[in-house]
Order: sequence, then C-alpha cells, then structure tokens
Amino acid sequence: MKAPHWILLALSSLVPPWLATLRVLRVGRKRVEALRQSGSPILYAVWHRDCVLLLRGHQHDQVTVLVSQSEDGALLSSLLRRYQYEVVRGSSSRGGISGWLGLRRALKRGRIPTFAVDGPRGPAESVAPGVVALARTTGAMIVPIAASSWRARRLGTWDRTRIPWPGSRAVIVYGRPVSVQSTADLQVEAGRLAKRLSGVTRIAERLSG
Repeated sequence: MKAPHWILLALSSLVPPWLATLRVLRVGRKRVEALRQSGSPILYAVWHRDCVLLLRGHQHDQVTVLVSQSEDGALLSSLLRRYQYEVVRGSSSRGGISGWLGLRRALKRGRIPTFAVDGPRGPAESVAPGVVALARTTGAMIVPIAASSWRARRLGTWDRTRIPWPGSRAVIVYGRPVSVQSTADLQVEAGRLAKRLSGVTRIAERLSG
C-alpha cells in the first residue's frame, strides 16, 4: 500500500527535529571506513522500511539516493537534500534506466549510490536486481545496512516503515561487504544479498531489544 500523501508531507517537516533527539549506536562501521580508505567503490543496500532511521548518520558519506519520480518522491527528495544527500530521480516503474545511469555516474565521481532494494513498491524484504547489476558492471562492493530502535511506531504502509520515538536509542548495523563477479547471475546474487540483509536486520533488532 502506498503511503498517504499527508503522511509524507508531515514527515518532511517533522523528521529533522525528531531525528535530532536520537542516540545512535553504529556497529560494523569500520568496514565502510576500511573500504573507503582502500579506494574501493561502494554501494549501500537497505530495506525501504529503514530509510527514515538511516537518514541521520550518513550525511557526510557523499551518498546519492535513487528516488521515484512521483509527487511523493518530490517530498522525499526535499527531505533528503536537507540532510545533504544527493538525489537521482527514477525508479523501476518510471525513469528506471536514467536513474540507474545517474547512480553509475555518481559512483564514478566517488559517491556512494544507495538503493532501497525492495522499493518503491515491494514486495517488502525482496531485492530488485538494480544494485547487483551496478556492482557487477563496476566492481563496487555492496554494503548491507539495517537499522532498528528501542521504541518505534510502524506505519500502515506496504513496507511497515518504522518511525522512532523522540529521544529513543537507535542502532545501525553494517554487514560484511558483498562482491559480485562480472559473470554472476543477477537473480542468484539478488537472493544472496537478501539473505545477507535479513541477517543484518536480525542483528540490529536483537541489539535494539
């Protein structure tokens, strides 16, 4: 189910001061730092439901995010830019090729393209092949990331987006990077990444209680 427009409009105004109250614990962050120091190109892979929780904590990572070309995507783009994220518009249903090429260009500029791998319409916790295809053609490493919080509200959207309560503690977990060979099968690798992301999610949820 698509998120009601009024929810996204409210979030675009309320999220910044709301997230400022969170206390964030990062687990496995050194994996990202080691890859960047080695000069390896990186892609971030996340579940769509974790996007709000992940807004705070990556403002200085030179992240580029693929956002749909819908009206709701325009609101999300505005919110992302407030957090210093670069935005590329496109999705699997509209502007897919141009969006994918935009992320490829961002990667060449040294940025970190970030995929909500089950978005924009689901099904939840499935991996669309776009992130795997980009890794296969560029040699970039995929870093699976999951987030959870001690207290959160789940929205009635298709992905069950989680909004943390003000002042709560949040945890962000960075999983072991995934490499994709140039001859790899996209569907097989997408399934492998889904399992890795699910594992990272279980760790985040266990750490958050």
